[in-house]
Amino acid sequence: MDAEVRLIAHLDIDCFFVQAERLRDPQLMGRAVVVAGAGERAVVSSASYEARRWGVRAGMSIRMARRLCPGLLVVRGDWEYYSRLSQQVTEIVAQRSPLWEKASVDEFYMDFTGMDRYLGAWRWLTELAAYTERETGLRVSAALATSKSVGKVATNQSKPHGRLQVPPGYEKSFLAPLPVQVLPGAGSLLGERLSRMGVRYIATLQSMPAHVMEQVFGRPGLELWLRAQGIDPRPVVPYRMARSFSEEHTFDSDTDDPALLERTLARMAAHLGHRLRTENLLSAGVAVKLRYADFDTSTRGQKITPTACDLALLCTARQLLRKAWTRRQRVRLLGLRVSELQPSQPALRLFEEEARQERLLRTLDKLYHRFGPEAVLRASAL
Repeated sequence: MDAEVRLIAHLDIDCFFVQAERLRDPQLMGRAVVVAGAGERAVVSSASYEARRWGVRAGMSIRMARRLCPGLLVVRGDWEYYSRLSQQVTEIVAQRSPLWEKASVDEFYMDFTGMDRYLGAWRWLTELAAYTERETGLRVSAALATSKSVGKVATNQSKPHGRLQVPPGYEKSFLAPLPVQVLPGAGSLLGERLSRMGVRYIATLQSMPAHVMEQVFGRPGLELWLRAQGIDPRPVVPYRMARSFSEEHTFDSDTDDPALLERTLARMAAHLGHRLRTENLLSAGVAVKLRYADFDTSTRGQKITPTACDLALLCTARQLLRKAWTRRQRVRLLGLRVSELQPSQPALRLFEEEARQERLLRTLDKLYHRFGPEAVLRASAL
């Protein structure tokens, strides 16, 4: 009996952060917009298609983006808001997919193998995409193929707001005319090396012997060669709870001000504590990352009693900052990560102080939801 053909769907929210901001402010529609962190040294997290026409891309500095695109609008990212929108899409995918994987905040894989016997995988996917758009207001692109990598390439080729199916047996012919860089795993370094070898299109890569790719590039080269043939056996991995949350802040100018570093830590601890409570999680690990002006990076971490209280997170973070900051040099970036996440369970509060602290956190969370993360801050963050 022949093995059943795999049917892997890929769903991607187009320019997710930009779309999210346009839902809140329709005046951003049709304009060149990027979402980024604060300050001129921040980098682009998401760029609208209008901005991309000027050469603006994710990962580019704001200074460079503004030079390329006159009149560029820069919106500061609201990661807690994006997380809520992403969760809405996640819930829709979970309700309507037998086996699914959340690959990132804005993309999902689904295994529809065997569904053609019933409703039809293509119809199922197109209806899921349409339903997601109606319920969230977010435009999505989607593709159906026989593997993760072909599905992801097909989705990217169909953007914006596209739908594309690569039937079984047509993987190589679909991929052949495309640039090598569109393949997952063909990062900038590998792509540049292949380009210098004259391998610019997937058709050329398909015609190369597999052992040559493995000999020159090792295991990553062989995996890329297989993906060029349309071969990618990676399974759709069922969604698991996030292992960690983190925030980073790049300062407008390098600093050696301890008070500024502690205020920044306090803000990040408040944001991460709120996120933990919103998702009913506790953190049993805290880590601080510090990057110096010369880009040397120091990280310190510690296990803690599971908590979602930002004061407890901040107390540990301050201790770790003192351990990490060992050089007499200015600091460029500061980061805070909470890890070893676990579900929060209702607990009996034995002391009045614990109950009072919990009531305060609930009140802060309500204000956070209503007015935004910067509306109410503890004195230590000011």
